[in-house]
Amino acid sequence: MPLMKKSNRLACLIWLLCMVFVISCSTNTQVPVEPPVKTPIQTQPTAPVASTPVEETEPSDVSEEPLEPAQDPEAKAKYHVDTKHFMIHSSEESNNQKIALLTFDDGPKGQVTMKILDTLDKYNAKSIWFVNGFNYGWDYKPSPQKEQQFNSLIQEIHNRGHIVANHTWEHGNLRKQSPEKQRKEITSMNELLENITGEKPRYFRPPFGAYSDIQKQVMKEENMQWMNWSVGSLDWEYKDPEKVVDQVLSNMHNGANILMHDFPVTAEALDPLLKELTEQGYHFVLPTEVRID
Repeated sequence: MPLMKKSNRLACLIWLLCMVFVISCSTNTQVPVEPPVKTPIQTQPTAPVASTPVEETEPSDVSEEPLEPAQDPEAKAKYHVDTKHFMIHSSEESNNQKIALLTFDDGPKGQVTMKILDTLDKYNAKSIWFVNGFNYGWDYKPSPQKEQQFNSLIQEIHNRGHIVANHTWEHGNLRKQSPEKQRKEITSMNELLENITGEKPRYFRPPFGAYSDIQKQVMKEENMQWMNWSVGSLDWEYKDPEKVVDQVLSNMHNGANILMHDFPVTAEALDPLLKELTEQGYHFVLPTEVRID
């Protein structure tokens, strides 16, 4: 009997071990049913992201193209200015129309500037404004109020379709200044005007027409064009608007590059002057269509 009991116990133990083995095997066979098959899906978004920069680089290349015509004299220029006499010439030999370019120096100056702009609008005439930095205040004493007025006037000139150009910061004779001072007079004014209009000035006119080799170097570095004039209005000398008008008309010629100033006498003289020039058949050229030889 004891031997039989031991045999029964041994048989039960063997049976239990077999059951445990069977259960464990059946459980292990279910584990591979849930593999991480979704892992590759996480890599899908990287494909379109990689292609996006390729599309963005194409518009950025195209946006640089409008800068090229400014460096290509033949691109849009209907007129050109010779650097010997600074007269305006038509690029089309068959064009016999009388033409003139209007320019104003030493601005902007408050209501005088606005009156000149209104008169130009009346005759649908565009012009180049060679402005100075010291006009934060005519008394050479800048203030927040004067700075705000200066910025507003420069923006108004720009918004009305005129060209804002560089006439130095202090309006000194650059030939009498050091190379460093000459450079600063030009580049600081460029920076100021670009901050206001969003466009770097294209034209430069030295005060008193006093040109120098240093200016020539800066012009090249700044990608600018130097411009003087062929007809002076002498509005800085005359106090009578009629004398200003007579001065211009008596020296007028086809292709005239007319120098005027942002002065009260000029604001009074401009309307009768443009009226007479229009009646004489003059066309006021768009400054954006002018290049310098």
